[in-house]
Amino acid sequence: MNVTQYVSNSTPDTANQLSMNIWGDCPQTEIRNGITRGWYQADDFTELSITGTQTAELLGVGGKYKLFNASGATATAAWQANQNAIPTTDSPGGYLRGQCNTNGHAAAFGYHGTPFILSPTAGKLWGEARIAMTGIATDNTQVFVGLAENGVAAYSATVPLGDADVANTSMGMIGFNVLEDGLGRLNAAYQDRATAWVNPTAGTNIGQMAANTFIKVGWKYDPANSLEAFQWFVNGVKRAAISGTTLASLTNIDVRGLGLCLAMYADASGTANFVYLDWWQCFQVAP
Repeated sequence: MNVTQYVSNSTPDTANQLSMNIWGDCPQTEIRNGITRGWYQADDFTELSITGTQTAELLGVGGKYKLFNASGATATAAWQANQNAIPTTDSPGGYLRGQCNTNGHAAAFGYHGTPFILSPTAGKLWGEARIAMTGIATDNTQVFVGLAENGVAAYSATVPLGDADVANTSMGMIGFNVLEDGLGRLNAAYQDRATAWVNPTAGTNIGQMAANTFIKVGWKYDPANSLEAFQWFVNGVKRAAISGTTLASLTNIDVRGLGLCLAMYADASGTANFVYLDWWQCFQVAP
């Protein structure tokens, strides 16, 4: 297996492309072609078609997704893919759009399959997503993007997120969140089937979103890096990490199957807000 090694740097990479600080040592082509054993989830939403009322969880969307949207009885407020209009000046291509069109509404979108493992004996893992929000004001929307135990519970009005920045005890999650009154500030966050989020040291306010502007969030897992086994990146720059010991002390997200997930919940006193996902992917090599 031949992998090009890139020198890590601290310069933010805002281009609409994978961040080399994350992906420089990932054998993506070999995994895709079966040369290196592993698994991946990846999409740029140029071919996804979503139909049906979304006020109950839909399974098998596009042959691989599950989704829910409390606003989804109305097509313009439901999850939609491959839209023509984009939230800001950007390159053409597909993307996913979701809306919580009133206060107290929830929405979630993710892979039904959960192949990724963060155990001490698992292989190295890489992930990244490019997201945007239309609004970052107070009384807005809690948003999560990252990895979640998508296979253990149905998405609903309270799963995986709830009002007042809580999560749900039915499924663990690790990735990034923006809180309802967070004004677009990104946090490194995880919860192990708990309502309260845990932030690693220096893991709050690790990136700033702007309205209608895309930002890249990413992560790496390397069990051989005991001090920084799981790392969080914003625009390709490492911003936070937790040790292998911390991760192994958990009960669920370190040993259960995980898949890509995007979720949001509108503040009970909030207003409508759109969240956009331009692309996302996660790769892991077999141990």
